[in-house]
Amino acid sequence: MKKTIIILITILIIIFGVSRLATQIDEEEVPHVFDASTAPGIEWISVDKAMKQYDYAYNGGSWMTLEDVLQVSEKGTNLTGRDLWKYNFYEDRAESYQRIYPIADFDMLFELCVGWDVNKGERFSSVQDPVDKLTASEAILVAKDGLDTQVDFLTGDVEAYINEHKENPAHKSFGFTYYPIDVKGTADTMEMIASLWEEGEIFLISSPDEITGLKIDKADELYAFVEEMANELKYTDNAVPENVFLKLSLNLEKKSAEPRFLIYIPIGNVNYRYEIAKVEKLGEDLYISVEKKLRTGEKPVKDGCLIGLQISQNYSEPSTIRDVTRIHLGWVE
Repeated sequence: MKKTIIILITILIIIFGVSRLATQIDEEEVPHVFDASTAPGIEWISVDKAMKQYDYAYNGGSWMTLEDVLQVSEKGTNLTGRDLWKYNFYEDRAESYQRIYPIADFDMLFELCVGWDVNKGERFSSVQDPVDKLTASEAILVAKDGLDTQVDFLTGDVEAYINEHKENPAHKSFGFTYYPIDVKGTADTMEMIASLWEEGEIFLISSPDEITGLKIDKADELYAFVEEMANELKYTDNAVPENVFLKLSLNLEKKSAEPRFLIYIPIGNVNYRYEIAKVEKLGEDLYISVEKKLRTGEKPVKDGCLIGLQISQNYSEPSTIRDVTRIHLGWVE
């Protein structure tokens, strides 16, 4: 009898110890502290992601995978902030409080959008993550393949939805900055610029005799272009191209730099100016669309155009621009 009591006491002590350890691990694991200044590894940044505006982004965790999605979806209507704390997300600028979790697999084809009953004006009033212990008010999984579909993440068949869309190419829009320069070339400029493109595994598809370009991966390539075309391109103001080339080269030296482009439109645009309208990726194809607009109240000195283009891929996301095998330069349809 005495031996039995000792065994029972030992078992109770072990159970209590395991429970305390699990609680301790849980408390240490979950990032309760919400203020970036007092939470090493948690970074809140203001972002402008492509054409969509977001308030803040949490980049202190890991990118969600489809395996994570299927595992978390098993929570159903019991999904809480505690289930998602370790994944990177964006906050949407909507009336309700919503977090968007990009899914790294399949070229970031999917994203999970989760809504919470939190007053956005009060979400930073506490040092604790406001959704940590809340149950999600809504959640949808969206395939960004241009088909405009979604599945209810809390009650729907998430696995079937993924299987239905995972073979589709991801459609993604990127933010960008560009600078057009009035230039004047010769009859050979188009061919010379086109010849500078080193295809490798990436092919350039453009409109013959209308538009061509050059992908710039390293600052040295930019300087080489300036030297190569020194006697071929005449600029409106020598200071303008120097500034553009300097800005592009500085960005290329950043670790977060994506490929930059120089886009050339030949002589014949006295009455027009040119703008980059959109940069989109569909599967392995990157589309750079240029729009032609009539000049109003402007007096161009040169009648060609060289555009310096920088794609603003968010540095913290898994890169997808580098996965392309074809780059299309063309006009807005």
